Amino acid sequence: MRTPTREQILAAYQRHSERRSTFDWVGLAECFAEDARYFDPMFGWQEGRSAISAFLEGAMAGLATRIFTDLWHVTEGDRLVLYWQCSTPGTEDETGEASLYHGMSALRLGTDGLWSEQMDIYDREQARSSRSEARLPSSTT
Repeated sequence: MRTPTREQILAAYQRHSERRSTFDWVGLAECFAEDARYFDPMFGWQEGRSAISAFLEGAMAGLATRIFTDLWHVTEGDRLVLYWQCSTPGTEDETGEASLYHGMSALRLGTDGLWSEQMDIYDREQARSSRSEARLPSSTT
C-alpha cells in the first residue's frame, strides 16, 4: 500500500474543511471511504460512510450558529491532526475570545483520497452544555 503524499492529504483536508465550514454534513460524509470509521467522544464509533452521514446529520443538527475554526494542523505519513475551536457569534469574553470549547481531530487518509478514519477529542461536558438548544441524535437516548 502506497502512502498518500502530503499534497493529497492537504487536498483532502481542504475538501473536509470546506464541507464543515458550509455545514454540508452529507458532503462531509462523502469525504470518507465506504468502510471508514469515525469516533466522537459523545457518540462513540460510527462504522461506514452511511452511518457517518447519519451521525453527522443528527449530531450537527441545530448547530448552524456554531463556528468551527481550524487553528492549526500537521501532517505525518498518511495522517492529519487538526486543532479547532467551536464558538458562537456574540459570545466573546473581555479578551475577544469566543470559544465554547476546543478539540482535536486525527484523520487517516486512504489510498483512494478519501478519509479512512477520524477520531475526535474534546471535552464532552463543555460540548454538552453548549448544545442545550441543539437536537441530539436519537441513538444517544
